[in-house]
Formats: sequence, C-alpha cells, structure tokens
Amino acid sequence: MLPLPNWRGGNFKIKPMKQLLQLWSAVMTLALGHLLVYLDFFFKGFVHGNTLMYFGQCLIYAGSALGIKLYIEYLTRKNNGQNNLS
Repeated sequence: MLPLPNWRGGNFKIKPMKQLLQLWSAVMTLALGHLLVYLDFFFKGFVHGNTLMYFGQCLIYAGSALGIKLYIEYLTRKNNGQNNLS
C-alpha cells in the first residue's frame, strides 16, 4: 500500500510510513472495538463488563497513538512562532 497524500496548505506531501502505520492501527483498533461491543450486545442482549474494559483499552490506545503526538506537534510549532496549524 502506498502512503497517503497530505493536502494541507496546497502542498502535496507524503506522510512517513511510521505516521501512516500509527493512524491505520488506531483507526482499525477503534473500528474493531466498536464491532466487538455491537456483536456482544447483539448476541447476548447486554454488554459484558469485560467487553467494555477491552473497548476502554482501545480508546486509550487510539488516544495515545494520535492525541499525544498531535499535542506535542502543536507545542513545538507554538514555541517556534508558528501559531497556525497548517
């Protein structure tokens, strides 16, 4: 699979493979966590506590894979005088 283009600011940039892997793993983890919760509710009629615990771990992973990186990038741009997010 080829890296996806990044169209911010009118420039054609290719995301590095590490960022692409982080993004896809976080999105797939969230999608599979949602699927697990829906299937548990569909087959049992209620959502078991262990399923909610696993879904919580999926949310923590996705938040750490995406959110912390974006926050650190924002702080470094702010300290360098680039206040815009483009």
